Amino acid sequence: MTRSLLMLPLLLAVPVLSGCNTQAGSAENPERAQGKLAGTPEWVLTKLTIDGEDHSPRPGVRATVTFKGKKFTGNSGCNHFDGTYSAKADGTFGVSEWMTTEIGCDHLAFEAKYVDAFTKATKYEVGEKTLVLSDGTDANRLEYVPFEPNHLPLAGTEWKLTHFTESDAVTETATVVLEKHPITLKIEEGKVAGSGGCNRYFGGVTFPKDGELKFGAIGATKRACIGPGMPQESKYFTTLAKMTKYRVNESVLTMENADGTLGLQFSGKKPQ
Repeated sequence: MTRSLLMLPLLLAVPVLSGCNTQAGSAENPERAQGKLAGTPEWVLTKLTIDGEDHSPRPGVRATVTFKGKKFTGNSGCNHFDGTYSAKADGTFGVSEWMTTEIGCDHLAFEAKYVDAFTKATKYEVGEKTLVLSDGTDANRLEYVPFEPNHLPLAGTEWKLTHFTESDAVTETATVVLEKHPITLKIEEGKVAGSGGCNRYFGGVTFPKDGELKFGAIGATKRACIGPGMPQESKYFTTLAKMTKYRVNESVLTMENADGTLGLQFSGKKPQ
């Protein structure tokens, strides 16, 4: 099954404050304000209040945002998003551009509420370990805490491939792995092994730099599969050989080729 993720530009109205008297050096210092928001690598939503009612994400749904300069990126539960924003030292906040992928999942109702509240926020407040975005009232608030990573180790973890990715400047295509032909990967002591969905495979792997890897020649058993399992396995072996970069985010391992146009995404289980 193939899913196309399209970047959809959506221009949103930015709140414009006029006729306000501000002290010199406070509201007109966007770099200082953006620095406060960008000081944390990633904010994770813990509570969402809309019209005074709790719409917080249920367990297993992860909504985030990261600020860098005048831009932000994040995840709304199903889709990835990015855009531009403005922030002032007096606590004024506004989203000026919004782009998102478009993929279906079971959390679309929550995602719609999160996106609506985020794009309508006009105020921000950064505490020691908290970020609050709001419309200036307690009735509509997004409450975040800093992400504290608990990453699975690359080596020793049993990784299961969830999908292949292909992308260009505006489009990302995710191809989900066949349920009846699961693909796995495990790295230990410079060696890689697993199942390609039909055959067991094995080979070597080195790590030239932090975040980089290089696979050696891959060997495999010669068991034949009937149906789509063999083409998928062949695609996996070809793609794996092209992977040069990797990152682990909690229980997700992502590999990419040099220019990021091809990728493999795995889900991991904690080593016993």
